[in-house]
Amino acid sequence: MRRSLIVGTTVALIVIGVLYLFIVFSGLGWAFYDANSPKILRKRKLTNNIEEAKERGVFIKDLKYKADSTVQKFEFHPYIEKAFRYGRDATETLPAINTNYPYRLGFQNQIESVIIFIEDEELNKFDSSAGSGYAGASGYLRKPSLHDTVILGVRRSGIVLGTIKVWN
Repeated sequence: MRRSLIVGTTVALIVIGVLYLFIVFSGLGWAFYDANSPKILRKRKLTNNIEEAKERGVFIKDLKYKADSTVQKFEFHPYIEKAFRYGRDATETLPAINTNYPYRLGFQNQIESVIIFIEDEELNKFDSSAGSGYAGASGYLRKPSLHDTVILGVRRSGIVLGTIKVWN
């Protein structure tokens, strides 16, 4: 009886100790967090829509657009946004670090079941780009202005529905 009491107390103390250490070290992680860390925190982030860009303070300007008759029914808002990165958490916005292309063409890339994307052939109209069209390409700019009209593709379930032309 006495032996089981000692074992039970020991196990309880170990569990409490492990939980205490977990809580302490979780808190220390944030205490020593550096928002200027050279690792993944420097990575450029993107907004998902114009409302988020305005909330984060990275919205620069609206762009004009014209959609094919097949895709006119969707609410679409292309815009230029300034590059940013997350701060202490995803709700904090900090300026992007060391980028030659501080601006980006932004738009909501999924509306209902429709996917909107930059056509691969259109990526050369930007100063820099990342990714590829249907897989989620982004077009980056040195100045907050498009050089030329950019054509975006619109698909649903892999079927091309039409295009949207975007310009300044």
